[in-house]
Amino acid sequence: MNDGTAPTSRLQARVLALLLLAYIFNFLDRQILGILAGPIIADLKLDDAQFGAIGGLAFAPTLVSAVGTALLIGLLAGLSGAVCGALLQTQADPAYLGRVTAVSSLVSVGLTPLSMPVSAAAVGAWGTGPVFVVSAAVCALGGVVALSVRTLRRAELPR
Repeated sequence: MNDGTAPTSRLQARVLALLLLAYIFNFLDRQILGILAGPIIADLKLDDAQFGAIGGLAFAPTLVSAVGTALLIGLLAGLSGAVCGALLQTQADPAYLGRVTAVSSLVSVGLTPLSMPVSAAAVGAWGTGPVFVVSAAVCALGGVVALSVRTLRRAELPR
């Protein structure tokens, strides 16, 4: 019986599904530039310095600001991954925690080798520009989903 203080199984399942979707989008977003580096350089006829500017750190005016930016990005990416993993595990029914963790690990580690040939085939079929546009749209959709779902915005870790 639910006394109103504990989340329902349906709510847990919805939050779990949304967190998993956000995690997938987050992972793919981090991989796409590395996956498409060769086709981007060839298609846009870039040299190494120009391709480095795409990553943004080349715009840093000093070495200290570049190191600070890289450190901040690393800390925020690690923090967001840890919070996402913790929320995913706290929202999962304890009976399914092993399965949830296995699926999360599969998505974060196991799908990388499969995503690279798929991305390469997409670039070969449609070109770099359309693949980047679709990738950006998928990443933006992940952010919109995360911001528009009330239960996901209000998810909290237990105290």
